[in-house]
Amino acid sequence: MLDKTFSYLTAVGPNGDKAHDKLWDEANNEVRMLRGLPEIILLVGSARFQQAFSDCAYKHALEGNIVLGKHVFKPGEDWPLGEREKAVIHAVQFRMCELANRVHVVNVDGYIGQDTYNLIKHAMKLDLPITFNEQRVRLLTNGVVTAHHFLQATRRTVDFELAAL
Repeated sequence: MLDKTFSYLTAVGPNGDKAHDKLWDEANNEVRMLRGLPEIILLVGSARFQQAFSDCAYKHALEGNIVLGKHVFKPGEDWPLGEREKAVIHAVQFRMCELANRVHVVNVDGYIGQDTYNLIKHAMKLDLPITFNEQRVRLLTNGVVTAHHFLQATRRTVDFELAAL
């Protein structure tokens, strides 16, 4: 949309009329400013890796991006939230995915769990670019995950590990 507006403004251009030229200048400046807006990046990954999320958010924020991500982390092996709270968090993450311009996967030691895998699939359906913290991807599966589209979209080598049930 901005490109069409910019093309129109460029075609119309200033014409010597002061009122027209003033409006043209204002519109042209607004479009140029909007084109330069920061990228919105959603950080996704396991709730186990709070420090890695913090490091990624810091890096992307200093690059001038808007960073969305987790704010509830797993303090240890036990997840302190009930099923309802987990469902709310997952729903919010899917909504944040729809707001983002890009999804960045925080995959410490290559690790990608089932919930992160589902968010990645959602991002692929939305045609969002997906970037990774680490080149290596290690999918933790329970025998249900199929990685065909994941492999095609991300061009990654994937190690599969059977999830402990």
